[in-house]
Amino acid sequence: MTMFSSRLANTPSYVSEQLNNPSLQQIKLVGLQQLTLLDALIKQASAMQATLKVDITKEAFTHFVSVAGSLPRPLACKGVDANDYTSTALVEFRKRSSASVLSDAEVEVLEDAGLKPQAKVISPFLFAINPAYAHNKEMHAKLKAALDGLVPDDFLVQCDEVTRKTVTDEMLDEAFNTGASEQVLEILTTMAFKPRLSTSYDMNNLVTDALEVMQPTGKRLRKKQNATSSR
Repeated sequence: MTMFSSRLANTPSYVSEQLNNPSLQQIKLVGLQQLTLLDALIKQASAMQATLKVDITKEAFTHFVSVAGSLPRPLACKGVDANDYTSTALVEFRKRSSASVLSDAEVEVLEDAGLKPQAKVISPFLFAINPAYAHNKEMHAKLKAALDGLVPDDFLVQCDEVTRKTVTDEMLDEAFNTGASEQVLEILTTMAFKPRLSTSYDMNNLVTDALEVMQPTGKRLRKKQNATSSR
């Protein structure tokens, strides 16, 4: 196996196995310690970020469901942190992509709620040349001259139309305006979450504050409370 010939070379088990190989040649690399520490930090932070994003997105979706039937459907909301004025987020309530087809179970849920998913043609009905003859130049030459009686009966194959059900804006509007259930709205929507730090945030505090998130000591919270009380 060459260095980049297999995805296996990227798996943690493969890397550990190779690093424990006593016959592996060793080379000294300046800056490797710093790179390794940052790599581990980013991986840990990414895992925590993913967990927080799921929780916060669920919280935003709960708000979206709570106003269904009482307010016009929002395309987006501005999220603000309950304790920190420097953190905001654009929370978008998007229609489920038409590229994301509905499962039979989802279609049943929507139809039970009185909603009619849109039928999307995935593969159109057509006649096609049998792949068995696709590279037969002699056959192609005969076809150009005349089709009838010169080619096999199965030279052309029939492909039936394939359709799938998808979500429309009209469906989502109807569901939201009528106060549909959380299950229905979850099927119809896709959440997009885009957090931003305020331009007033001091980026010199970024690493310290981020580490406080990963390994809380309470110092950041006490500092914020002291700053608030001094105003």
